[in-house]
Amino acid sequence: MSACSGHGSKAQKRVDDYRLKARQHFYESELLKVQAELARTDSLLQEAEADPDTFNVDKRIRRDSLRLEADVQGARIRYIHKKQKELQ
Repeated sequence: MSACSGHGSKAQKRVDDYRLKARQHFYESELLKVQAELARTDSLLQEAEADPDTFNVDKRIRRDSLRLEADVQGARIRYIHKKQKELQ
């Protein structure tokens, strides 16, 4: 019986290692994706903020929307970094 339980713990260890590696890979790929999205959003935001027409409501709404999107993406990046740190 002890041989079976020893084998079971080794199998469980392999499963746990596999899950950890899968989680790490997921966070790395998700981080790259969100960073690319943030770079794109930041570029669009810089273009929108360069426009001197601040009285156009549609342009202000677009800028505000891009700012909010950038804030959310930044929060996602911070969360992923936090989770990656927890895995170490």
